[in-house]
Amino acid sequence: TIAMDDGSTWTRSEHACWTIGDDVFRGEGTFALTGPDGSTLTGTSLSIAELPTTGVPYSLAITGGTGAYAGATGGCDLTVDITSGAGSVDQLQEGDITCSFTVGGAGGGAEQGSEPEVPEAV
Repeated sequence: TIAMDDGSTWTRSEHACWTIGDDVFRGEGTFALTGPDGSTLTGTSLSIAELPTTGVPYSLAITGGTGAYAGATGGCDLTVDITSGAGSVDQLQEGDITCSFTVGGAGGGAEQGSEPEVPEAV
């Protein structure tokens, strides 16, 4: 979940392929950010980090959306701090997400943005 500065809560889902080779983590896939009204921002993600890591910044490319964000284009920058749990697959990710995007199609959109704090359990 993503706690926004305005008090609302968004959810993030991601479908990705992760690989580890030569001490480098690489994750690539698609994502959806869903707002409280059910509107979504969708696009692609790419994360690359040398291992071991406590987290690295990465970006999301917004390529579409639904509802209030239909036709959205833009991007989000994420900072991620990783804390490992007791098991090798348990992990807490925390950080910030800042998005800038246009909605409404060619020539008619409005600039949107936010700077929420992102507590995210994975």
